Amino acid sequence: MKKLRKEDLLPLKQTIEKALEIIRNQNLKEVPYFTKFLERMRCNLRTCILVEYDGWEQLEDTLRRDWKAANHIIIGIPAFHFPNNCTNEQKNVEEEFANLLIDIEFYVNG
Repeated sequence: MKKLRKEDLLPLKQTIEKALEIIRNQNLKEVPYFTKFLERMRCNLRTCILVEYDGWEQLEDTLRRDWKAANHIIIGIPAFHFPNNCTNEQKNVEEEFANLLIDIEFYVNG
């Protein structure tokens, strides 16, 4: 498991924000449960960055805990499905979302 570096905090926060924006733009009837964990990760990162927190290494465990919760097999990201919309644009959005999740996984768990 790789160590999260201080210079990874801002790109990780931006990646999470992009993933959340994609979910918000889907006009879903209900907000997926896993988004609360992504929001928590985003808020923790934002706070660390804003106050220039020196103990950012301690944030790693919290981020990993929230990422694990967001990936719960039944109520997390693996259980989420985009609305059936077979347009090329929607397929591109789904691909972008999948790539963002891969990036988040890389930052959090290496």
